[in-house]
Amino acid sequence: MVHFMFYAGKAATYKADGVTNPVGQAVQDGYHQEFYDQFRDSWSAYSYEDLPSDLLGAMFGSDFFDPTSSMTFAEQVQAFFAGLNPLPPTSAPNYSRLPQRDSKNPPIARNKTTRGMFTLLPEPLHEEVTHRIIY
Repeated sequence: MVHFMFYAGKAATYKADGVTNPVGQAVQDGYHQEFYDQFRDSWSAYSYEDLPSDLLGAMFGSDFFDPTSSMTFAEQVQAFFAGLNPLPPTSAPNYSRLPQRDSKNPPIARNKTTRGMFTLLPEPLHEEVTHRIIY
């Protein structure tokens, strides 16, 4: 959720500032952060969920969040996730390997893309947003 919220804020700020591609710019910032983290002895650089959650956060902040909505911020976040038609966590192929607490152990996989490794965005959604990402 940290990545999601951070890049939601970045994308919302970019949108408010008139940036043409706020989702792409926020995700590009995420790529840069992960790139530099790998040289700072960061145990979690390019963790498999980092960039996909950056993308979803950026999409929420740019395309879904509405500060004038009658819904609370929490209700908007909940509605966004519900719209992704999530499966129960136990359906994830890596569910049995998830840590019970923050162990500072390296992630079980590295991912340098916004494509989920153990979960996938629904295809129409992924197709719609991947063209906005700056590589």
